[in-house]
Order: sequence, then structure tokens, then C-alpha cells
Amino acid sequence: SAARYFQPDALAEVAVSVEIGGKRIVGRIDRLVVTPTEIALIDFKSDASPPAPGDPRPEAYLAQLAAYRAALEGIYPNRRVRAEILWTAAPRVDEIESSFLDSALAALVDAV
Repeated sequence: SAARYFQPDALAEVAVSVEIGGKRIVGRIDRLVVTPTEIALIDFKSDASPPAPGDPRPEAYLAQLAAYRAALEGIYPNRRVRAEILWTAAPRVDEIESSFLDSALAALVDAV
């Protein structure tokens, strides 16, 4: 549920920077929740026609979330990082599986 991202202790518009394959990637995480065991981030996407549940998500979005996850893993090395997309037009929240983020990160490394 996206509700946890709007609790008083959630962070908004969190700037991050990470080096991947020798290239600096800078971004801004829409909402972030930090707990003792987990980091959860959500990115808002306002696509007029978001992908149907179960359909592939755009590669650019996966790359963006993979970079955010890499940055957060560097800051919080002993915590699981969960990434989600809030499709504002649906409205729907999709958790992005770690395997998709792993593949997107590998593609980012290969691209630089």
C-alpha cells in the first residue's frame, strides 16, 4: 500500500547520487521510508496509459529505480531495499522485483 509513504516519518523528494560503471547518476526519489530492516522507495509515474498488471515496465523506469536502489544500498548496506512505482493514472502500485532491478543495473553498467 502506498499509504506508508505518506506517514509523517516518510521522506519526500530525496536527492541521491551514485557512481555506476564510472559514471555519476543523480536523481530524486519521490518518497522514501526508512525502517531498521528495510528501505522502501516509490516513484510516481503519470503515464496516460500505464502498463497492464504483469506487463513489462519501461526499461528507463527500471534503470532509474535500479540506480536509486544502488545508491540506497550504499547508504544502508545491511537493509533490504524495496522499489515500487505508483501509476497515478491507474491508480496502482507495482512492486518491482529485485531480479528486474538486477538486470537493469547490469545494463546500466554495460552502457557506460
